[in-house]
Parts: sequence; structure tokens; C-alpha cells
Amino acid sequence: MEAYLQKAIDAIIEKKEPLMGGDFTAEDLSVLYNLAHGLYQNGDYEKASEIFQQLTFSKPFEPKHWVGLASVLQMQKNYQNALQAWTMAAMMLGTAEPHFHAAECLISLGDKTQAQKALIEAEKRLDETSTLRSKIEVLKSV
Repeated sequence: MEAYLQKAIDAIIEKKEPLMGGDFTAEDLSVLYNLAHGLYQNGDYEKASEIFQQLTFSKPFEPKHWVGLASVLQMQKNYQNALQAWTMAAMMLGTAEPHFHAAECLISLGDKTQAQKALIEAEKRLDETSTLRSKIEVLKSV
């Protein structure tokens, strides 16, 4: 790994410094994304959140950055901010998942009316291979 990329990772995680001003290549951003994803999978949500936030600032029109940020915020029970990140992901993706997860956040926030609307939007975007159909039905009954 390039020294400047390691320095950026250290700055994000330890000092909480922004990535602004760095000349990051697509490969650099990919490494950062993979690191954040690995941290998320290992349950280190705080560090993953820091990196995903920086990735959304650095490349705001990359849906997977918003999905990562939304996922980690939801795992941290930061439902209001997770909902905003899921909304950003939903605007960029034509899939059911962001709407489904937004509904989960809305239910956690106690807004069942808006959650039902999000579930309807999720249903509209389901494809034949989706495993969400049964999960949507469960949430509709909550």
C-alpha cells in the first residue's frame, strides 16, 4: 500500500481528519472502501463509519459508499442519519434494498406510516430473485 494511502487511513481512523485535498485514485478509493467494508463485517462500526463518511464526501455519487454508510449507521442504531443515507442510496439505485432498510429505520423511529410507504416502494422494485419479499411481508405486519 502506498505510504500516503496508509497515512490517509490513519488520519481518518485515529485523528478523524477529512480526506479533502488528497489526490486519490480509483484504486485508492477502492482500497478504502474494502477496508471500511471489512471493518463493518468485523463489527468495528465506529471506524467503518468514519471511512464511509469520508468516502461519501470524496465520491458522493457512488451508491455503494452511501449503502455502506447507511448500513453502519443503522447498526449503530443511529436511525435518523441512516435513513438519510438510505434515501441517498435509493435515489441512485433502482433496487428494493434501500427502501426496505429505510423502512426498518422508520419502524425503529416509530413512524409506521412512512415505513409502510417505504415497503410499498421496496415491493415495486423487487425482482424474481429477491429474497426480500418475505421480509417485507413480515415488516408490513409490524
